[in-house]
Amino acid sequence: ASYEDYVVDADTVSQYTGLKDANGKRKGFEHPAPYPLILPQRIMRLYSFTGDIILDPFMGSGTTAIACIKECRHFIGFELNVE
Repeated sequence: ASYEDYVVDADTVSQYTGLKDANGKRKGFEHPAPYPLILPQRIMRLYSFTGDIILDPFMGSGTTAIACIKECRHFIGFELNVE
């Protein structure tokens, strides 16, 4: 599998989180620092339990939020950048 197979796209972010930009477009597709969904999932499995709350102070495209949903964790996310 290639890196592109693991990067979360805008449709997935919008589907799980409902995040949209200021123009109502789906948020998350053109994030400057995308990372594979499996990365936060593995970290969550190691350092948290089902039902725990995960804090993401740099939410960006929402990859960590999606990982939380898939791993049955709750999440709180902040993002200062409105884009």
